Amino acid sequence: MSIQMERNFQDAMIECYHTASEYGYYHTDFLRMIVNRGGIGAAKHMLATNEFSSGLIVLSGLGKLDISMEAMILKKKWSHFFSDEEINTAATRLRRLGHIKKAAI
Repeated sequence: MSIQMERNFQDAMIECYHTASEYGYYHTDFLRMIVNRGGIGAAKHMLATNEFSSGLIVLSGLGKLDISMEAMILKKKWSHFFSDEEINTAATRLRRLGHIKKAAI
């Protein structure tokens, strides 16, 4: 993994935070986690739990799951940072919230 790609991923995670704030959702714990763990570390930490994050639930209610960390890591550009299990976890969460269909995974 290149350091620049890791930085780009972190910047994209921070952009998710800023985009969510445009819809009135300020998830400062998410931003703090990115700063403290790095973008990849924060994403892996959030994917390691079986629980939906509060942020994912809020984004679902706003109809903005497309700007979630889970949606972001499913993009080919970023998926190489994550294991098959992590990608499956993200896809399953989005599918359970109605964002993607099973065939799309």
